[in-house]
Amino acid sequence: MTTKNYKWELRKGSRKEICPACGKRRFVPYVSAADGKTLAGSQYGRCDREQSCGYFCYPSGDDLPTVVHTKTDPPKVEVPIRIAPDLADKMFFPFEFFKFLEGILTRQSAFRSIFNYGVREYKGRVCFFQRDTQNEVHAVKMIKYMSNGHRDKTATPPVMWLHKCKGVEKYITGDTLQQCFFGEHILKDRPDDAVAVVESEKTALCFSEIMPQAVWIACGGSQLLKNERIHEVLRGRKVLLVPDNGQYYNWQRTAEKYGYGISDVMEKAAPFEGADILDIITENNKTHEDNGLQLEKQQ
Repeated sequence: MTTKNYKWELRKGSRKEICPACGKRRFVPYVSAADGKTLAGSQYGRCDREQSCGYFCYPSGDDLPTVVHTKTDPPKVEVPIRIAPDLADKMFFPFEFFKFLEGILTRQSAFRSIFNYGVREYKGRVCFFQRDTQNEVHAVKMIKYMSNGHRDKTATPPVMWLHKCKGVEKYITGDTLQQCFFGEHILKDRPDDAVAVVESEKTALCFSEIMPQAVWIACGGSQLLKNERIHEVLRGRKVLLVPDNGQYYNWQRTAEKYGYGISDVMEKAAPFEGADILDIITENNKTHEDNGLQLEKQQ
């Protein structure tokens, strides 16, 4: 029986290198059979994570052809978070926040806006339910406000998410946050009306009564507008973006991409840097006829 001598062999000993496939220090390199030290190359060797990686590569041009085998861990299946809609029935009415709204609107209008948008209070924070057109709750954003309607900047964290709170686990399914517009659920009942998009949920609530000819929805932050998925619900609608002061040129890219209108009123009439359309009313004590917006029902 003849024995074939190979030029390369797997290095002996317990020392391992970083695997080029999985990045774990479980890689045994090929070395010269003559001295047991000279590396054949950083890519040549075998990962001993056989079940989860399985990388194997023999130096080419020698006794055996190069063979590369890799295994990858199965991708994690992300399940979008959904929150039981009836959880809102178990929460408190936001009395302090209502008083603020009442000071801007009327008592009847304040009640109507809270009812239509399903706003509640939990753990001392105002809860904004993000419901889609199928009435599925994607997320509940929680913000603490002071009596004057401004955010309480001493609250930590400044924004909380209900699905991360203890005690509500039985109402939550899924594991991946997938936001939708605040107020999106209203769109299905008003298919022919124009849509106005603002950043703040509070502003959408107020302007739904101040300028009720449009459906007012909020993105809760400029980053959400960059997500193409959320724009599907606005397809075929007349849409006006109303960015905060300083955000006009960022939102203009979105307007151009999707064919939306965009208002520059906050670049012209902002009472202070970073203000939004509601601040024109609350800071300057103006009526809604003075806000410079023009919204028409879609023809």
